[in-house]
Amino acid sequence: MITKDNIRDLLKHFGFTENEDIFKKEYANGASIEVNCKKQKITYAPLDGDFAEGEYPSKDKPAKGFVIHRDTTLNFSANENFV
Repeated sequence: MITKDNIRDLLKHFGFTENEDIFKKEYANGASIEVNCKKQKITYAPLDGDFAEGEYPSKDKPAKGFVIHRDTTLNFSANENFV
């Protein structure tokens, strides 16, 4: 299970770069994920705010970035947020 205590090792395993408690992964398409271990915050870019909770991208309406339905996926408040 991923926890606050072992997330750093996992991020390093997946190729995130570390700079003073901030881990970042940039992708070829311009997307990025940043994990701030000190502030316990996860940032995704770019975000696509066109989808409300329960709405998902489709062939007819593709996403233009990460789709975040709940703020719980942006913090370390529960281990389920790391999924």
